[in-house]
Formats: sequence, C-alpha cells, structure tokens
Amino acid sequence: MTGKAGFRVANYLPKMGATSRLGLVTNDGMVVAIPAEAARQKVQLSFDPSSMISLAASGNKGLQELVALFKNRSNNSLNVNQVVLLSPVLKPQSNIYCVGWKELSRSF
Repeated sequence: MTGKAGFRVANYLPKMGATSRLGLVTNDGMVVAIPAEAARQKVQLSFDPSSMISLAASGNKGLQELVALFKNRSNNSLNVNQVVLLSPVLKPQSNIYCVGWKELSRSF
C-alpha cells in the first residue's frame, strides 16, 4: 500500500539533540513530519506518531490515515539529506526472532 502511495515511513531526527519522530519520506526525497502534519490538518491519529510499533499495531487504519495526510500535505518539509535517519524500531518491546531459509537444489 505505501509503495503505491508515493511514500515510505521512517523514524528520524530533524536535528541533533531533538527527539525522534516518524515521517513520511516521499519519492522525491522530502520528509513530512507526521506529528506536525496531523496537527496542521487537525487530524487525531489512531497511533502514537512517535512510535513505529504503535503505527504497526494500528494496522490498515493507521496506513489509511498516513495516506490521507500524504495527499493533503503542505509544502513544509525537509530534504532527506537534512535529517538523521534512525532504526525503524528504536526499542523493541520483546525479543525478535528471525529465521533464514535457503533452498538448495541438487542435480543428479
């Protein structure tokens, strides 16, 4: 859904010493601050705009809210080169387990 919308979601710092926040990184390299844009549009989000985990927990409703913010966004955004991109999840709430799988084919 986000690929078709023209943006990706990122966790970032607008400047050193600031608190992290979520932003919409547009295909043309601009970063729209989700909390500021929601306030400007007077939209109450169903998730905490400073938490990627909260956004993920909100599911499709949260994604639909982001699409609406994106469509009605202002020109007040930063270039992606002006911010510090962070890990998507700064503090995991529990252990993360990953399993790799590689299928081997044999020639007989």
